[in-house]
Amino acid sequence: AAGARLVACIEDGVRAGGVAAAVAQSLRDGSVDTPFRNFGVPRQFLDHGKRADVLTRIGLTAQDVSRSIVEAVARLDAAWRDDTAPHAGECRHT
Repeated sequence: AAGARLVACIEDGVRAGGVAAAVAQSLRDGSVDTPFRNFGVPRQFLDHGKRADVLTRIGLTAQDVSRSIVEAVARLDAAWRDDTAPHAGECRHT
């Protein structure tokens, strides 16, 4: 995880107190500062329905999760470019 740009934990249960909470704690305990995203079922009452319909309503489909991860990495890349871009009057050698 320390060498990754983003760590994502996807679980099909409730996010609060789930596997992702243990992963996040392990990252903190190891002083790993890699950005972390947790995907799972929110801690709230959900209307009953077919599993696929419920996952669609809460944004936990494969397409929703993958889009969110791609967007998160793109934001990290943009922030990195902004931080490494030369500022006015500054010249960087590479």
